[in-house]
Amino acid sequence: MTDGGRTSTDEPTRRSWKTGTEPGPEEDGGPRTRQDRGQLLLVGAVAVAIALLGVAVLFNATIYTESVPDRGTIAASHDAEGYIEAVRQDTARLMGVLGTDGSVGTAELRGNLTTYNRRLQEVVADGKPAYIQVSLNETDSDTDQLIVQDAPEDFRSVDGDAGWSLVDAANATNVTSFGMTVDQVDASDRFELNASSTTTDDWWELAVYRDAGGDVVVETTTDDGGASTCTVGSIPVTLNETGVVGGGCSYAFADGVSGPYTLTFDGGQHAQGTYRIAVNGSVPTGNLSPDGSDSPSLETVIVAASVDLVYETPDVSVRTTIDDVEPLAPADGPTVTTLLDDGFEGGLGAWQEIGSVDTFTQSVYSDQGAAATIAGDDGDASGLRTAASYDTSAYDEVTVEAWVKAGGGSDHPEEYDGEYFYVQYRDDGGAWEAIREFDSYSQGEEFTVSATITDPDAFHDDFALRLVRNEADHRNDEWHVDSVVVVGREVP
Repeated sequence: MTDGGRTSTDEPTRRSWKTGTEPGPEEDGGPRTRQDRGQLLLVGAVAVAIALLGVAVLFNATIYTESVPDRGTIAASHDAEGYIEAVRQDTARLMGVLGTDGSVGTAELRGNLTTYNRRLQEVVADGKPAYIQVSLNETDSDTDQLIVQDAPEDFRSVDGDAGWSLVDAANATNVTSFGMTVDQVDASDRFELNASSTTTDDWWELAVYRDAGGDVVVETTTDDGGASTCTVGSIPVTLNETGVVGGGCSYAFADGVSGPYTLTFDGGQHAQGTYRIAVNGSVPTGNLSPDGSDSPSLETVIVAASVDLVYETPDVSVRTTIDDVEPLAPADGPTVTTLLDDGFEGGLGAWQEIGSVDTFTQSVYSDQGAAATIAGDDGDASGLRTAASYDTSAYDEVTVEAWVKAGGGSDHPEEYDGEYFYVQYRDDGGAWEAIREFDSYSQGEEFTVSATITDPDAFHDDFALRLVRNEADHRNDEWHVDSVVVVGREVP
């Protein structure tokens, strides 16, 4: 694997599954041997969000170009056009999966495009001498500012003010999306949201309160005397731009008020809940947490992405920016849940040691950032196991991904000494089944693990993952693991 245009390939002989009665590390009675592991299917190495999109996203580019003959510059130009269209569609699908209300967090999209780029590089490099680079162009992307309170709290500012301004008319033109859930409201006081124009006398007010009988009421009022009252009954009450969700009450957000306008909360101490409000334009940060360390917070979201693409072969060099990529809503399909996504940037908190082992995190040998290192001179079923168990009983497939490196320091594991490494899952009988066995490797070799498990014994309420060695004769017989992802997929 190389940095920059990083690629990682496994030779075909190292993608085979062990069958029969090969020995492996033991714990809780050791792994159960089977004659048939055909239910374990290898798929392309994908990131969390890319796993959500399915294999089609990762290999979309290959589909676009597989029929183009290699005829020098003309063929290479056709390849480039195919990759441009493929990256546009894949980015749109990625935004659709990651996003909420037509937008996606900038950092989230940037990170997932980085992972997508690495996987795409593997696909391209596997077929011909070519280089491809995909990255988010944040400067050219169309963004909104998202004001967020994700935990049910009082509707106060970050400094505790109950009456405060969320949006300043001098900086923002309008609210592009609005979602709020009121989980609690006082018996005798109102919570109000006000939109007021500073260029006209127009204003609009949304109020939530309880009537004399204790029922929850949603009321809208305008400067021209218009009013609408809707008795919802009980909480929670969920609101969006068009009315009460599921409540049969409708309104138009900021009806009659042309932007730019000021958006304020009044009586924030009288109600509790959550909200996500997207604003077109800049937002004053004095009342918000700019780094997400407190609530409410402010983050930049992308509504239309610009993506830079570089594609180079011996025959052609293309550098372009793909503009105006909007989220593509995912089609009805499988329900996908990320059970584990650990790059070990925060340490080993999601794992527990098993056996006599020395484990720690470091950044010298890693896929990106930090990685977990499994060391020590006693290798008998020693390593790491997920601290939590996962309920996979509702799924039809479980996909497991990881990056693994054999050694890399002054000393290292030796395959000729029978020093092997295993990625395993716990089945419904408590035995450990091999997802991948590393019994053929060279010093410092890197591997990408990507497997889809469909064996019925993997679907139960005590699923776990472990990373173990069977043997080690030196303290520095190290194995390094990074980018561990476990995704459950329920097929409708």
